[in-house]
Amino acid sequence: MRAARDLAALAGVLAVSAVLFAHSLHAATSYDEGVYLASLDALRHGQHLGSDVFASQPPGFYVLLRVLAAPAGRSVEGIRVAFLIVALVGVAAAYLVGRRFAGLPGGLAASALVVAAPPFAAQAPRVAADAPSIALALCALAVAAWGLERGRIVAPAAAGALAAAAILVKLLALPVLVPLAVLAWRRRIGLRSAVALAGGAVVVAAALAIAYAGVLGDLWRDAVTFHRHARSVETQSAGSRIVDYFSLRTPTTWVFAVGAVAAVVFRRQLVLWTFVAAAVVFLLLQVPLLDHHFVLLAAALGLAAGASLVSGPGRLVAAGLAVALVGAAAGWIQDYRQIGRSSAPEPAEVRAAAAEVKRLTGPDELVASDLPIVPFLADRRLPGDLVDTSAVRFASGSLTSNDVRTAPVRVYVVGREFERFLRPNDRLKLVRRLGSITILRR
Repeated sequence: MRAARDLAALAGVLAVSAVLFAHSLHAATSYDEGVYLASLDALRHGQHLGSDVFASQPPGFYVLLRVLAAPAGRSVEGIRVAFLIVALVGVAAAYLVGRRFAGLPGGLAASALVVAAPPFAAQAPRVAADAPSIALALCALAVAAWGLERGRIVAPAAAGALAAAAILVKLLALPVLVPLAVLAWRRRIGLRSAVALAGGAVVVAAALAIAYAGVLGDLWRDAVTFHRHARSVETQSAGSRIVDYFSLRTPTTWVFAVGAVAAVVFRRQLVLWTFVAAAVVFLLLQVPLLDHHFVLLAAALGLAAGASLVSGPGRLVAAGLAVALVGAAAGWIQDYRQIGRSSAPEPAEVRAAAAEVKRLTGPDELVASDLPIVPFLADRRLPGDLVDTSAVRFASGSLTSNDVRTAPVRVYVVGREFERFLRPNDRLKLVRRLGSITILRR
């Protein structure tokens, strides 16, 4: 009977999550999605990560990207479905963490709040590294919550491996190490289990290091040094961004506040609140801090507040669960509306530009574009170093205008950063203007 109730509760949360996540499956791609799809295409056609293709994330993400995208071919929606499934696995892991710490009500509250907290639902189906890295981090916590005990080896090793995988998909998952360490300390797991926990992480890291042994320096430069240099770019302060995240118009803000009060009053679930503290510190150090990075805080707060709300005595459990579910439902409705408002299809000018690029170039010809989705839709490749031509790359010195001008291409698609230095002249002839997009040819 208990197992049936668990399955019914988890199935209900997953069903709502799937509907919410799928609401943006057919929306226009974001710039970052274009970057990763262009990277995927370059890798599929023989370019190599690090030496050829700029890697804005650790190599684990590109391994995961190729695995998830394999069944979908070139279908953007198909690839998004694979990412959506990974996000649902993360929701199930959140349920298991809450279930272990606070019973069935904790599982329901934690998973519902993770989904409701922005921007988890909006980012879940996106072809990007944030949601998968946090989903894997949640899986690591779930395995640790249920299997981290003295003398055990398999569960600690699996938790360590999943945590390493999460971090090697995106460094955003680094804060998960804090609750894992605190949980191991509180349960006094012993040397054998601690070695297994660390060993699982080492095995995953070593496997990727061996696979990319020849380009580790390049990958470090792209995924770490680049982001360190990007800190010099002036943006809104991380502290003010975090304060803005807790908008009074966001239902989960109020639920998280009540959850924090419950944690102090009941003195329970403090392990999960260390995840929140680590997440906040990490985001304070993240420059530039962008909207999609808050997937980390959504997951940490959802777990901690959800479990804390249902940790009181007697009837307070039902009251806490009611607060969590009412707040989550309000958050789901708000997310659904906001996702719907931003779910316009790919702009006609983007598709027209892709058709024009396909007409102008041969199947194996490289194209330079600051809108990477255009070559992807045209079934054309970008030079690997130009898959990401964001303002941050130019501002940090990771990419220069001369790199773009001397690229081995004949056709340029200009719509963002290239506008500053690529214009029709004696060397570059105007082919066509399509709204805000200009196509030039040598």
